[in-house]
Amino acid sequence: MNLGKRCRIDALQVNFAEHEATALGRAADLYHQYRLDWSLDGQTWETLADKSANRTDAPHDYVQLATPVVAQHVRITSVHMPGGGPFSIRDLRVFGSGQGKPPAKAPRFEAHRDASDARNAVVRSEILPDAEGYVVRYGIAEGKLYQNLEVRGRKEIALHDLNSETKYFFAVDAFNDSGRTPGKPEPVR
Repeated sequence: MNLGKRCRIDALQVNFAEHEATALGRAADLYHQYRLDWSLDGQTWETLADKSANRTDAPHDYVQLATPVVAQHVRITSVHMPGGGPFSIRDLRVFGSGQGKPPAKAPRFEAHRDASDARNAVVRSEILPDAEGYVVRYGIAEGKLYQNLEVRGRKEIALHDLNSETKYFFAVDAFNDSGRTPGKPEPVR
């Protein structure tokens, strides 16, 4: 995986897949063994995590690094896959920072409830040049914005899960690979 630039890596998560696996139940070899490596140039590699002796079933293995590293490339090498299937993963997630600055501000936004069906709302926000995307947060109180949706590449999102007789608060946060800039919650009836 090429991260596109040098980034700080704090943790990784490997979500394994079961492509063509044939094991059923709790087989004795139900574990994944692998190695994770990092590189600055894609040529010289160092070990991030060595799970080649692992015997624990961890199909969504999270690896918190004791000390973060700065890298541009990450690779995974399979040692053992359970169930007789080929090496396959659903996702390789890298957690850390792009080492830049988060968006300078949160976007201006407006939220409108549907007059004919208050269970629906539309949230529109401006597109900021230093944001990769936005998180629309909403909930029933200013400090209880427990629902959220990630939005990328568009200015508008429709919501269809509100309670019709309840006042809601909305906020739109901007994010990029270096952080998040939270928006201010606004009430919408």
